[in-house]
Amino acid sequence: MFSFTILDFKKKRSPRTTINWGMYTSLAGLWEDTIMDNIDEEYDRFVHHLRDSAKRAESLKTTKRRLSPEILELIRQRGAARA
Repeated sequence: MFSFTILDFKKKRSPRTTINWGMYTSLAGLWEDTIMDNIDEEYDRFVHHLRDSAKRAESLKTTKRRLSPEILELIRQRGAARA
């Protein structure tokens, strides 16, 4: 016959896990800073890409304005011939 007492269960229990909130807060702060830095970098890259794209589009418009309609037609024909 087996008999257990409450004292037997308490002895075998592992020590209670404690949370070091200061460490947790510090790590959470570092994580947040890292995430914000990554978002800022991605945003800066995106804005740079948009500016470059706008400059290229404007340059293309300027180039098209300078070319005569005959030249533009030849360019279109060459493109169609390649396809």
